[in-house]
Order: sequence, then structure tokens, then C-alpha cells
Amino acid sequence: MSVLQPTAADKSPLQELEAALQQRVMARWAAWWARMAAEGLPTDLGALERAVEQFVHQVGQQLVAVLATAVQPTNRPTCGVCHAPLRCVDPARPITVRGIFGDYRLERAYYVCPAGHGSATPADAAWGLGPARVTPRLAERLCRLVVEVPFERAATLAAELWGVAVDGETVRRVAEGVGQVAEATEQAAQAAVRAGQVPAPTGPGPAGLLVALDGAMVHTDGAWHEVQVGVCQALQPTARGTWEPTGAPDYCVEVGSRTAFWPRLYAHAAAAGVESRTCHLIALIGDGAHWIWEDAGAYFGGPGKQVVEILDFYHAAEHVWAVAHALYPADEAAAAAWADPLVAALRDQGPAPVQAALAMLAPPDPAAAAVVARERGYFAYHADRMDYPRYRRHGLPIGSGTVESACKVVLKQRLSQGGMRWSRVGAQAVATLRAWHRSGRWAAFWASRPLTQRVPPKRRCAA
Repeated sequence: MSVLQPTAADKSPLQELEAALQQRVMARWAAWWARMAAEGLPTDLGALERAVEQFVHQVGQQLVAVLATAVQPTNRPTCGVCHAPLRCVDPARPITVRGIFGDYRLERAYYVCPAGHGSATPADAAWGLGPARVTPRLAERLCRLVVEVPFERAATLAAELWGVAVDGETVRRVAEGVGQVAEATEQAAQAAVRAGQVPAPTGPGPAGLLVALDGAMVHTDGAWHEVQVGVCQALQPTARGTWEPTGAPDYCVEVGSRTAFWPRLYAHAAAAGVESRTCHLIALIGDGAHWIWEDAGAYFGGPGKQVVEILDFYHAAEHVWAVAHALYPADEAAAAAWADPLVAALRDQGPAPVQAALAMLAPPDPAAAAVVARERGYFAYHADRMDYPRYRRHGLPIGSGTVESACKVVLKQRLSQGGMRWSRVGAQAVATLRAWHRSGRWAAFWASRPLTQRVPPKRRCAA
């Protein structure tokens, strides 16, 4: 029985595409193998891998270019302004796109609106491209580097790791542009908080929520500014009647003002389930800054919610030591003999022993008297936030180590390296990307195709 071979007229588009790909790949293979045979196969595995990698890149370029051109949209688009069908003025307008296998020279249809509302290339959106003309896969890899290292270093690593030639300025534009897409999502959530339109929880949330906040200095717009960092983490009751953190922490960073930080922090708390009916306890931890405790009540609390305000224990202990050094400026041993028992009493009994000790003091000079008066006010203002024995009995943290670590690991290790100077917008974009990565949002964010959400400064396309 003979087997009939399909003629060109019998082949489907996919079969024709397969044949074209086979021809291109085999041509590349023949050329590569001929060179390898002439030069001799290397015995060193590293050299052999490099040779194979070069072949894979060459074939990858061909495959991506051919397949991308084949799968571009064929439907005639309409204008986004007047909704009239667009007119195709070039069925194969070329574009060069940089990807993980090198530069792809692609062709796609180019349309214009008959009424003059602009132009459109639907294939760009279908391919997931943005203004920077890099593929989504390469953009994700570059951004992944940028959340760890400076832009120029990311460009160097891209060349060393993947053989992709890209300069630091391109890396910066891609990363900051993608970061601004993530930041736009943050801004939308904050706007919902300001408008009182936080989406209602769709399911049960945690039984409790830990919310910690702190700040760190970053150089932006020509000066050093405090940047606020927040952490939200679910709390779960245990069989012992205590609370313990569960799940991964969620981080947020506000490079702007303290006023803008509260809606951002609450948006993350809402995403973590603070408004769920099941969430009854909110443990709020911060340092002694008045703005924290004066503004927190406007966002956290409400019916069925118990807000436990906790002053960072180590911050409070520093204030005990401030008095000790004022009383004994030249005698560290005497200062320690006065401070150490009070710090231990503060941890085990709360603020009462410290307040009693401060009340009994007779400062030796006006400078010491000023310090003692200041610290008396400090402990009086924060006394209700220093019930450390109760917090410890219930398993609640008494220190803000979680957010202090976030200030260092999420913020300063990336944005405060030697000589770094940022624009506020650039710092916020990279900080948001890094926070999203550390919070486990990376895969979902890239699944949303962020490159297609970027809008060029001067958008010509009305469709």
C-alpha cells in the first residue's frame, strides 16, 4: 500500500509553517555542524555547552521570529475614538525586538484611522510588547535583576548569564516603566481607600493581623528623605491561647509623604483580610513617632475589631538609657547599673517601675533635668502601649524587628547603596517592584502582562 504525500495545495497553514520551520532549523543545524566538524568537537564540557548554547540562540531567534509573525492577529481592528474600522496601510511593517535569544526582526500589520485619530499595530499588544521594544520574558528577567542590583550591574549580568547585550539605560527604562505599572495598581488601591470603596472580602480572612511600620532614609530629588515601610502578616490563634504569625509577610513602601503612606498601608492590610468578619485582632507595632499613633485610629479599628497598639520595646529601652547617660555621662558602669534593672522591669512588669523611678529622680544639672522631663512625658504618652507582659502572654511581638528588617532588606539594600541618587518616581517604581517580589506577587504580576499596560509619553494610537 502506497502512502500519498500531500501536495502544497493539500497542506494546512500549520503544516506549511512546520515545513518552513524545519527548513530554517535544518539550515542552521547544517551550518553549525559543519563548523563544529571542521574545528573539532571540544572535550571540555564548558566549551561544549558554549557551542551548543550558541546554536540554541541562533535557532531560537529564527523560531521566535517566524512563530511570532505567524500568530499575529488577523482581525481588522477598530478605532478606539470613533470606532470606525482602521485601514491597513502596511501589511508587513518591520520592527526589531530584543529578546532572550537576541534581536528578532518581526513584521506586522500597521493600521491608521481614516478620521485621523491615530495609528495602531495590534500585533504589538498581542505579543505583549511595550514601548521599550523588549520581549516580556526578557523584561521580566531584567526586572528580576533590577530588584537586586543597580541598573548597570543588571546589564552586565544579562550579558554574562544569558548572552543578551543591553545597556544600563535600557534596563533602567524597562524596570522603571514596569515598576510604574505596579505602582499604578498601588495608587488605584489607595484611591479606593480614600474614597471608602475598599472591595469587600470575598472569603474568610485571618483571625488577626500584625501591622508594623517604620521609616528609613533614601536620597531622592537631591536630598535625603524618610521613606515609610509597612508590613502586614496574618496572625492565627493557637491551642495555648496565644497568637503566632502565619503565612508570608506582605510589604509596602511609600517614597512620598506620610499622608500618602496610610492609604497605602491600609490597602495592603485590606488585601491581607483586615476587613474580614473573621479578623478581630489588629496588633499595630511602631516606634515613638507621634504621627503613627495620632493617625492610626483613622484607619484601623471599628466594630468587632480590637486594636492593640504596641510600642517597640527596644525603642522604649533606648529612652531608659537616654536618662541613664544624662545622669551618669562619664560613668558607663553607673549608667548600666541604673538602666539595666529598669529595662528588665519594663519588659517583665510594664512601664510603672520606670515611671516611678523617673518621678523620684533629682537631676544633677539643668541638662539632665531637661532629659528627665522629656522622658517623663514620653513614658506618660506611651504608657498604654507598653504593657509588654500582657503582649508576651498572648504571644504578640513586643519588638518591630519584622519591619526593621524590611527597612534594611526590602528598601535600603537596594535603594541606599553607595552614591545612589534617585528621582522620587524612579525610587518608588523600583521599591514597589522589590516589595512585590519579596511579598510573593511576582508571578501574578507578570501574568497580567505589564508591558502592554505601559503608555508611551506621546501616544499616537487612538485604537
